[in-house]
Amino acid sequence: MTTLVTGSTGFLGSHFIERLLAHGHEVRALARRTSDISHLKRTGAEIIFGDVEDYESLCPAGKGVDVVFHAAGRVTPGWGWWQQFEASIVWGTENMLIASAEAGCCRFLYVSTGGVYGKACEGDTPACESTTPCQVVFGPDTY
Repeated sequence: MTTLVTGSTGFLGSHFIERLLAHGHEVRALARRTSDISHLKRTGAEIIFGDVEDYESLCPAGKGVDVVFHAAGRVTPGWGWWQQFEASIVWGTENMLIASAEAGCCRFLYVSTGGVYGKACEGDTPACESTTPCQVVFGPDTY
């Protein structure tokens, strides 16, 4: 299976890559040119440069891919203004969905961070997506 992992230099994306490679899958890692790719180079994944905020850069990455694991996006309040979060998370995800569909990719898995649950994600008790309230408030007036 050929996979594409976005957010490949982040916490979730890097672990997806390691696990997929360990299970024998072919992995493409989408990374921005400004990202530290030293870890990616050691994994043996194929590194494709692109940015979810730049639709045109995504088209070549999705060719021949069976599954996209979409883990790219700003995740921590304080890492920018709302417009930056919106560009990455909302519009970047839309860009990735459209590029994946146009490339003929039949599966798209969107993942997020447990960080949105704040302290509810600490310790040994897992947070439940349907019952644990989100503790991070995002919106135009947040930053």
